[in-house]
Amino acid sequence: IHLIEKRMTDAEACLGSAEAIALEDEDLRQVLKILQIRAVVASEARRPYDALQHVRRAGKIASSLGDSIEHANCLLQEGEVEEGRQKYGAAARCFIDARRVLVHSIDTSPGEEEKEVFRQALGQIDKRIQSLRENVGEEAFERILRKPDETAQDDSPVSPRSASQHDD
Repeated sequence: IHLIEKRMTDAEACLGSAEAIALEDEDLRQVLKILQIRAVVASEARRPYDALQHVRRAGKIASSLGDSIEHANCLLQEGEVEEGRQKYGAAARCFIDARRVLVHSIDTSPGEEEKEVFRQALGQIDKRIQSLRENVGEEAFERILRKPDETAQDDSPVSPRSASQHDD
């Protein structure tokens, strides 16, 4: 366990240095990738708040670059962290937001090849939404969809399948 923790700490330090260099070089695409990796490392080290911080920063960069695939990927990654924290309402919102980004990209994209890439990514998002729906149960999932603003304020964890018994 200590070895794994040390490796995570070492990985985070290396990634922090890499991020600083990329920022100095004003290479936002590289910063985006580094932040996504830092989010994975933080998740693996069971530091979800750090993971969320990294992936949200990455999402803002992806959006500013106009990169719909990366923006949707960041939202998906954020949703997975939230689901791991048992924040099913927040996870659902992330997955649905990722879906909206991709649907908009399909609607506005001029090229058929580009649209196909977005459609494939959309299929992956739809699978995650369906998985979450199955995890929390249909009733709870529908309640999450009806009350997105209220779920954003609820920070209490809800267990899968018992989610229908709680306001999430």
